[in-house]
Amino acid sequence: MDWLIEAIQRVLAFFYSLFLSLLDALYDLVCKIFDVFMSAITELISGVIAFFGAIPIPDIVPLPSGVAWVASQVGAPQMIIIVSSALIVRLLLQLIPFVRLGS
Repeated sequence: MDWLIEAIQRVLAFFYSLFLSLLDALYDLVCKIFDVFMSAITELISGVIAFFGAIPIPDIVPLPSGVAWVASQVGAPQMIIIVSSALIVRLLLQLIPFVRLGS
């Protein structure tokens, strides 16, 4: 009768280790999905930054050369990139279900 108890304990140990392995696999799957999502966001942001990378201020708005130089020196092109990226991210986040638009 001891062999039966030992066999049942082995089967239970097998199913317990199988359950733990499945939990680890599920955790890895969630981490992988999160990693792919964050990689896609990184690529999207780098694409937006590359698109707006070098904004020549005098070509957009005809400004005097002194004003254009000062705007370039204080970082106006970078400011435009940051603000437009923030607006795009805000719009994308508001499109998530159950998130109220316009908040």
